[in-house]
Amino acid sequence: MDINNRTEQATMVHYWRIKLFPKATRDDILKLYSFVQVVHSYTDQLNPDVQGFKQVRAKWKTAKKSLGMSEMREGDSSADSAARGIAYVVHRYGIDPLLVDVFLDSIEMDLTHKPFENAQDILEYTYGSSAVPALIIAKIVGLREEAYELAVLQARAIQQIHFILGMNQAMLLGRQYFPNDEIAQFGLKNLSEKEIARKPAEFREFIQFQVTNYHHLQEEADSLLKHIPKRLRTALRTAIDMYSWASKRIYDDPMILFKSGVRPSKQRLIGRGVVRSLYS
Repeated sequence: MDINNRTEQATMVHYWRIKLFPKATRDDILKLYSFVQVVHSYTDQLNPDVQGFKQVRAKWKTAKKSLGMSEMREGDSSADSAARGIAYVVHRYGIDPLLVDVFLDSIEMDLTHKPFENAQDILEYTYGSSAVPALIIAKIVGLREEAYELAVLQARAIQQIHFILGMNQAMLLGRQYFPNDEIAQFGLKNLSEKEIARKPAEFREFIQFQVTNYHHLQEEADSLLKHIPKRLRTALRTAIDMYSWASKRIYDDPMILFKSGVRPSKQRLIGRGVVRSLYS
């Protein structure tokens, strides 16, 4: 993946494709998706656009003062359109505007490249960057409150596997989405190519530990899948199947992250989708 494009993030819009949502909700899902994409467009590049990020944050601050009153205007910048769109969604579904602020706080961390020291730091980052969009989607599609815990847990699980899958790209952007205390636990100073080449056995154990963490999170989320409608459950289970397939390959050979990558074929995706549509 080109590092100038947005690296894959653990937001639920990536896992439940827009076309799989009820038609009545797709426009609003797209508004959320567009806002997330615009925000990341400023941060996910070799030279982050700090001013661009500040601008979209300022646009949101203005838009949320008049939730539901801001109409799209011809000639709006992408930041204007994104801010107006998310403000509309927040107003229409009675979403706490603070959630959008929490999302922006997490993404702002990507501008500083400040390392995560422990699991709590990662938890705070993933809540804002991944769980918040998932919770907003849950509100848009009208899921019952008992499904909100699933939204958070599933977002954390998929964010974890994305951290693993995107580790190489993250390093190119000067980022590291694993806590320092866990890296040190396996005798590694950092996750640089030089350190990994020097300590391949330690790196293998570290990645296997992270894959195991993913499986634990996914098991927690699996127990709550019953709380969402079959159509969404089918789409989500198909995505989970693909992540499970990828995680097994990584566990067996962590160095594959630096080789050909881990991408399922189109045929595999279609096949699992058919199976899940019959048995979910």
